[in-house]
Parts: sequence; C-alpha cells; structure tokens
Amino acid sequence: MKLAIVCITILIISIAFVQGANFPAPFVGEEGATLNSHTSTYKIEGCVLDKKLYSYGYVKEGKYCAEEHVVRFPNGQERYTQKNVFVEQKNISEECVNNFECKTNYCSERICKNQTEEINNKITGEVSASVDKEINERKDEAINQLETQLENLDENKTYSVKVDNIEIPVNKNIMKQVLNWFREILE
Repeated sequence: MKLAIVCITILIISIAFVQGANFPAPFVGEEGATLNSHTSTYKIEGCVLDKKLYSYGYVKEGKYCAEEHVVRFPNGQERYTQKNVFVEQKNISEECVNNFECKTNYCSERICKNQTEEINNKITGEVSASVDKEINERKDEAINQLETQLENLDENKTYSVKVDNIEIPVNKNIMKQVLNWFREILE
C-alpha cells in the first residue's frame, strides 16, 4: 500500500512538472518539427511555417528564418519590426550579417557577394601582380644590360644599326637618346 501511494505521488508530481514546464521547441530537421496542439506550452524560438517550427537561420525556398526583421517604408524610414518570420534572401551587394541572409549564401565584409567571383578576382589579382613583377624585373634587366653595353662604347666612333636590312649610322649620344626613349615607353 505504501509503495502504491509513493508511486501515485511521484506520478502526480511528474504530471504537474510537465504541465507547468516551458519546453524549448525541438531543433529542426530537414522538413521541420511538426507542432502539435499543445504549442502554448512551447517557448517558440524560430519561425513557424505550415505548422512546422524552423530554427533561426534555416533557409527554405529562398527565405531564411529571422529572429527580427525591420520593415521599412520606400524612403528607408522604419515602419515596424516583425519577429520570428521568414524573410527573402538578399541579392548581391545588399547588406548582411550572416551567410544565410544572402541568395549566394556568402556574406563578406557585411555585403552579400558571389564567393566564386571573389575567389577568381583574388587569384587573378595575385597572378596579375606576379606577372607584372616578372615583366618589371625583365625590363629592368634588359635596360641595365643596354646601359652597360652603351657605357663601353667609344663616344667618338660611329656605329651602324641594321633596321629592315638597312644599315643606319649612329653614335653613342643617339643610342643614349634611344635608350631613354625606350625607358619612357616601358614605364
């Protein structure tokens, strides 16, 4: 008899505890957790769509679950704030805080961006910088070699340069002018 009374007492305490509890909503799976008729006992932390609860940040059909969304007039002035709603994902160049807010699922520097494009631009920029460096090094090397050869020439002597199979007489001063002109073109 005592055992029966103890069991009944534990059962009554358990029922009272469960009825008064404020349980968090279950975390959402692929299709969301179905809400039952006892939703008043749940503390809703997420967005309800088709009687299913989704966690903040969950993306479904181009919309994400937002804890808070400010609705604005066309002039940008705040109209009102909605809580626990699905909001359209943002386009490239729109402001963001989280990746899930963007249609591209990529938020960088508080702007929705195309991650593939950003990576390609970074790689292209690095390759371009590397190629530019190589070109500048080779240009400087060529100019240095020409200057060294030019310094070894006799100023009083006339030399000939072949252009389109035509011999053209030049002296050291003309060659210096050509080298300076060449240097200006390359810079």
